[in-house]
Amino acid sequence: MLLTKNMNLSEYKATIAREILPRTSAFLLRSDQVCLGLKKRGFGKGYYLGIGGKVEKEIDSFAGDTDKMMMVRRGACREIREEVGVTVKLEDLQFMGSLNFYFPHVPDESWNEEVYIFTVNKWAGEPIAQKDQNGEVEIEPEWVPLTQLPFDKMWDDARYWLPLILKDRKVNGEFLFDENLLVVDHYLI
Repeated sequence: MLLTKNMNLSEYKATIAREILPRTSAFLLRSDQVCLGLKKRGFGKGYYLGIGGKVEKEIDSFAGDTDKMMMVRRGACREIREEVGVTVKLEDLQFMGSLNFYFPHVPDESWNEEVYIFTVNKWAGEPIAQKDQNGEVEIEPEWVPLTQLPFDKMWDDARYWLPLILKDRKVNGEFLFDENLLVVDHYLI
């Protein structure tokens, strides 16, 4: 489905055929700083974002496990460890809400995501870039003062909700992007 000039969020959602898979995004916090990741390759390359990624059902759930939130939490812990090398316990993930992102200009709907947002105040280790099996870095972690968030180098939606979660407010919402990756419709509660 291609975004038409007058299509809104509810109209686009009515056209979605593909299941939206869960993803995670976590923000490590210390004093007056947040750890953001500069995406070095793949989806979101060049943007600062939270630490996280895909929830992998075959890895993040146990046999017979039907608790989606537990699977999401395991996925968040695994992604944080894989991307920046720190260990976070399940109980140290503070759930801050979920956000759905829609990209109607992508015909196969593969960019649409349901992202579970967490903040983390306790972990073991120091965030450093990790190399994958090919020797490549996906995320370069960087500590940023809470008063200097680089919104001009982040996804367009971050300016709406990131300041809220960093002030310990929970959020839920949805964002519709155009082909220039700008938010054209959203709701946030």
